[in-house]
Amino acid sequence: TAADQAPSAEETEPFETDESGATPPPHPAYRTTARIPILAPVHMSAWTDSEVARLLAISSPPASPLSPWDRRAHAYTRQLMETEARMSREAWISEIKELQIADRRRQTVISELLRLDHRRFTKTSESRTALQGQITALQGQ
Repeated sequence: TAADQAPSAEETEPFETDESGATPPPHPAYRTTARIPILAPVHMSAWTDSEVARLLAISSPPASPLSPWDRRAHAYTRQLMETEARMSREAWISEIKELQIADRRRQTVISELLRLDHRRFTKTSESRTALQGQITALQGQ
């Protein structure tokens, strides 16, 4: 609470200073100096026309070593794998949903059984109380 955190009268009084003694230096853990390295800028020369021409003359990457038939086969394989992965995901989701439905049904059955058990307990308790009253009445005769 705020009352617990409020400073006491002792804490708010000005503290006394002793002018006679020198203040000791701070502990080494409190003496920190920032060391920020300043890197020298890297000199980058401008591209020369000959370098630009040389880079432009470099050929594009070589064509794929796969034949068109191989590329079609790879595309078909990729499509099969993606379809299988999608179907697997859908089957997994469907199974999870079915398990959730079955779990809800079980929970409903458990709730009904608990309700019936409570009714039976209440009825038994009422019957026992009535019988005890009758026994007490018979004993009093």
